Amino acid sequence: MIPDRPSNGIYDPNHYLSGAVSDKLQELNSKSEIQIGIYIVESLNGESLEELSNTIARSWKIGYSDSNKGALLLIAIKDRKFRIETSNQLAITLTDTKAKKILDASRDKMRAKDYDGAVIDIIQNISDQEYKLADAPVVERNYLLAFFKKVWNIFGSGIIWVGIISIVTFF
Repeated sequence: MIPDRPSNGIYDPNHYLSGAVSDKLQELNSKSEIQIGIYIVESLNGESLEELSNTIARSWKIGYSDSNKGALLLIAIKDRKFRIETSNQLAITLTDTKAKKILDASRDKMRAKDYDGAVIDIIQNISDQEYKLADAPVVERNYLLAFFKKVWNIFGSGIIWVGIISIVTFF
């Protein structure tokens, strides 16, 4: 049974996390288009990590209605598993590869049982994804556009003249 979404966005029945994580989550959620939720339990009790994270994310409806950018961090302490489940809109910028890198970067803290430090790092990195894409120039985000821009700079005016001459020749 999936619990209702907690008002602070953190389901932690065994109190692995401190108030510092709750404060950081509230801060990040209040200043970002990305809404993050955290679900931390002792064990998955044989359930699939992927299925459970997807079910919880859908049940909790993580992601503000205007942006639909949401992420759920699911952690199963005794199973030593964790996952970032993203909404379709957030998955555009926070790909599975980036999510894996974020989780991999926090493995040492998780192994040292520094759950606060690991979770704060993870949610900060999730929140930062919004700005990494938004702040990048369009050309850096779109290699195809960059290619055509270079081609245009080299051949642009010549292409227009060839096109005009071709049209005139056909008529």
